[in-house]
Amino acid sequence: MNASETGPESRAPSPSDVAVSIVCGAVPGIVAGTQVAGLLFFLNPHLDFVPRAVAGAMFRYALLLGTVSLLLQLPFTWDNAQRARRLLPWGLMTAFAAAGTLHWIHASFFDFYLPAGINRRLIKAALWLSLAAVITFYTALLHTLQRRPYGVRSRTGFLFLSLMATYVVVERREAFRPRPEVTPRATVIEDTDRPSLLVVGVPGATLDAVLPMSQQNQLPFLSRLLDEGTHGRLETLSPTRPRPLWTSLATGRYPYRHGVVSTTLFPAPFAGASEELRLTPIGIGFSRWGVSEPLERPARSRTLALWEMVERLGVDSTRVGWPLGGRSLPTAPPNEETTRLELEWLDLAAEARQLVEPSLRSDRTRVATLRPVLRDTPGRAHFISLQGMASVTRAFYGGWAAVHLDGSQSERDLAAARVVTGYYATLDSLIEQLWNDLPEPRLIAVVSPYGTRAPNGLDQVLASVQPQRAVRGHRSGGPDGLFVLHGPGVRPGHFLSDAEITDVAPTLLYALGLPVARDLDGRTLTEAMTDEQLARKALTFVPSYETLRPLGVVSAPRGAGSN
Repeated sequence: MNASETGPESRAPSPSDVAVSIVCGAVPGIVAGTQVAGLLFFLNPHLDFVPRAVAGAMFRYALLLGTVSLLLQLPFTWDNAQRARRLLPWGLMTAFAAAGTLHWIHASFFDFYLPAGINRRLIKAALWLSLAAVITFYTALLHTLQRRPYGVRSRTGFLFLSLMATYVVVERREAFRPRPEVTPRATVIEDTDRPSLLVVGVPGATLDAVLPMSQQNQLPFLSRLLDEGTHGRLETLSPTRPRPLWTSLATGRYPYRHGVVSTTLFPAPFAGASEELRLTPIGIGFSRWGVSEPLERPARSRTLALWEMVERLGVDSTRVGWPLGGRSLPTAPPNEETTRLELEWLDLAAEARQLVEPSLRSDRTRVATLRPVLRDTPGRAHFISLQGMASVTRAFYGGWAAVHLDGSQSERDLAAARVVTGYYATLDSLIEQLWNDLPEPRLIAVVSPYGTRAPNGLDQVLASVQPQRAVRGHRSGGPDGLFVLHGPGVRPGHFLSDAEITDVAPTLLYALGLPVARDLDGRTLTEAMTDEQLARKALTFVPSYETLRPLGVVSAPRGAGSN
């Protein structure tokens, strides 16, 4: 075969061909990087949207993803510029489609975690990106099927779409203006006698488990609370992230308002040395490649929690193990012998014991810490979280559900069901001890901002490969929590059909005889109260507790009514 028969592929690529291959390989990643940078500013509206920060973020992620895109394509195109040109439109289409999909997903997924204005702009940006993906796909498909070369108009169109995609994201984000916070008027509240309050947080608890156990007399104290008080499912928020949900429950506000939208904060060096990313993109493993080590400081609420509201009224509060941190009582040592005997009663296997024993010891420690305080301080508000339930239900709730909801009789499921039932029964006893020590008049609320569900869908498929996954529980997917309220003025035996986690704070304020702040997102569950209570204590409002100061509390004269 002579040299004329070898064809152009046998010649070494020219520098210009290599340059074309490099540019065509990097451009899709550069476009994708600018879109990721824009999405970060959508997810973090607290960041100043200034040219330096935006340019820094776009350069950072365009360089990173452009390099990845180049490394993926260059082995196939470095010696064939024509192939690189052919792949470029498909790469752009993929970048547009992926960016549009991410914008759609995040607008829906973080509905309660982002201001309404940001969500609307995310959706509009997603529309434009989806349109760019459709146009690019149609153009590339026609040229591929007809084997037509890309002319000047097609190339100009691709350049215009790439620039337009970046402009649309920047323009939509720049157009966002946070709603100005109006400083409420100074608040004055009449000080009256009120019951002692006990709020018990039981993360992972759900009525799907509590109701059947109560009917079988396995939870005598909770059964009493259900019969003599009000209870219902507590609708959670998606995504199910514990720290934001606990904060919403305690503040009566949605995550985007109290500011705690994630458990972990990451540095945002492109926006400033002290800036932070509170939300990061989901579905693309961003925390593994897009950010550095997380910050050590936790996210903090920028609004008052319920205990801070009552403290401004001169009512002392006590917190033990509550997830939001702050001042908390030092824990007392548990009774080791009692803990060991209770575990023997549960008849746990060795691997289950390793998980349940620390959880039970932690919960008993917290109860032992709070009990002396309850006896000695009437009229206070007490908050305790028994976190062990979350660990136990995540490890074993799937087995409990298989036995009690699906009728499974496998030994693995039966063992897991015994663990869950035993732990619920133990907590039932611990909560009863706290209630007995609470001085009268007294009010108790048992709350969980999210529940636990059994495996389904993909979880069941994975369980067929790893059988131990079948007994696990899951908090994702929005399983509802629970709310049980018992005390003076609470309607007995009533089921709440429409309650959200933001309703807890205003409802407890009213139950304590206090007005409800108008700047809370939740509503007062008046259906949980008796007609006599509603007639005796009218539902009143104040602008905000944020403006309340100790000097704003006015003591009611002796003998005055509570109206």
